[in-house]
Amino acid sequence: MTARRLRVAVVVQRYGLEINGGAEAHARLFVEHIRPWHDVTVLTTRARDYTSWDRHYPAGAGEVDGTPVIRFDHPQRGHSGRARVPRRHLLRYRTNRLLSALGLQAVAQRRGDPATDGETYLERQGPYSLELMAHLAQAEGHYDVVVFFTALYHPTAAGLPATPVPTVLVPTLHNERSMYHPLMREVFERPGWILWNCASERDLALRLYGAQVAPGSIAGVGIAPPAPDPAVLAAARLRLGLGEHTPYFVWVGRITRSKGFSTLARAFRLFAALDRRGVRLVVLGQGFMERLPQHPRLVYAGFVPDAERDALMAGALAGIVTSRHESLSLVTLESLALGSPVIVNGRSEVLRAHVDDSGAGWVYGPTAPLWRALQQAAACTPERLQALGQAGQDYVRRHYAWSRVQAEWLGALERVARR
Repeated sequence: MTARRLRVAVVVQRYGLEINGGAEAHARLFVEHIRPWHDVTVLTTRARDYTSWDRHYPAGAGEVDGTPVIRFDHPQRGHSGRARVPRRHLLRYRTNRLLSALGLQAVAQRRGDPATDGETYLERQGPYSLELMAHLAQAEGHYDVVVFFTALYHPTAAGLPATPVPTVLVPTLHNERSMYHPLMREVFERPGWILWNCASERDLALRLYGAQVAPGSIAGVGIAPPAPDPAVLAAARLRLGLGEHTPYFVWVGRITRSKGFSTLARAFRLFAALDRRGVRLVVLGQGFMERLPQHPRLVYAGFVPDAERDALMAGALAGIVTSRHESLSLVTLESLALGSPVIVNGRSEVLRAHVDDSGAGWVYGPTAPLWRALQQAAACTPERLQALGQAGQDYVRRHYAWSRVQAEWLGALERVARR
């Protein structure tokens, strides 16, 4: 499939089988699907937790699932000197569409000041590793291509422009405040190629950074979940105290306010007060809130094996995705691939596009509240839910087949290496 084996480094802020962040899972899938054709090394930090950048893993060379991994040291996140976006950039964040309508770029040019341009913010946000930066500066002769995941963090934002060999960027771009720092312009202008997750992400980059954005293609991620096991679902229902036929919604992810979980908990209380079917909300993931919202029909399952997760997602009335900041949303695509419609946050252009294009779910927002979307999903007949599920599966097969995605990834590596 490829002309020659390349020495590929993959840079990502955290890496490990137990790390379930979207960008980190994306990086792991990328590694798994290119290593049959290329020699891959992962360059990352010692962190497991993204809120503290704890030095959980030992520094130095090791491996994860057979792939060489080099972990570089870094400070843990301190409580002094919080990362803050300057007010002038916050104003641009809030008025970016107006600036675009006036023909002005949303992100300003660099001024040569670390605080204003964004260097200070990135260092304080972390993970900040001078050892990783030094390693990337000496990449020539060691790697043929370096692939950077997630523009948001220091390893990519500072490392990509300083890397002397061809680069590929997988930006996982969200419309959030930190992306309005002027230094981000160079991050999107310098790569040899950009692998976008979807058209909405690419269009956002063009709106923020202008026509100088590097060339690229829409790749996304391949989605091919295994067929769920009815026996696994039955055992999970029993363990979680769900009756054999109790209907439920499912929510998957890091349980934080930033992911919209507080909004969901409030909406579910309103829904449950009007619901007479006893619909539950099953929550899969780790809690990062001091106090988790409580309700008699709210079921916290924690981390579960992949087979149980897939079975619970497939058996749900709908999957719920409340995050505003998504560049692809693996959990949305996995829900659709498993035959479950989705209820998504309409403030995310990416999520809204998935529902609009697939016709397999509901979008909530200011004029269509979340509790009402829950009511609409719960009121669907089995035949209607089956039709929505089939539409979602058809959508994923058309756009996220592994054969197409893998070919796009390999093609990008060969394209930049030839340059």
